[in-house]
Amino acid sequence: MFGYRYTLVRRDQHVCWRGDIAPADPGKIFYRVRGVEATCDDKNWGHQSHPAARRTVWMIRKATKRSPHARALLSEQEFTFEIVTRGGVGGHFVLQGGRLNLRLGRHKCPDCSQIWRSGWDAVKTLTSTDEISMLRAYQEGKYTMLGRFTVALCFNEMMKLVRTPDAELGR
Repeated sequence: MFGYRYTLVRRDQHVCWRGDIAPADPGKIFYRVRGVEATCDDKNWGHQSHPAARRTVWMIRKATKRSPHARALLSEQEFTFEIVTRGGVGGHFVLQGGRLNLRLGRHKCPDCSQIWRSGWDAVKTLTSTDEISMLRAYQEGKYTMLGRFTVALCFNEMMKLVRTPDAELGR
């Protein structure tokens, strides 16, 4: 299946691990699948993360090429912003040195965490063009937030720029 002898598929049909030989440390795979393996200096697992999250990073990088405001946002900040479900599945964005990277799993010391009721709620809300979707989701109890609120504001501002057509950015 999928060109490998072994494949581990989650309930949501996400292929979370595959290989031709059994892993030397199955516990590591278990924690990675659950999205709870993380350290402050963990490896970048972005290539195995959710397609919507990978696309988000790509869209933000594209926005920085076309928007001076987006470039300024990235160059003026450094933070770790975590987006996870209540079950602990998710990832975190690390902004450092003007570059945004995505990493899979929980982070031990994020500057800000959004903890969502479900992954679907997070994707639907974070990609919405409705300006008040975040406020509405918060009021409806779809997510809670811990840490520095200014980090969430910066990330949400970046997402707003990502959804802005080129013509509105003065291009």
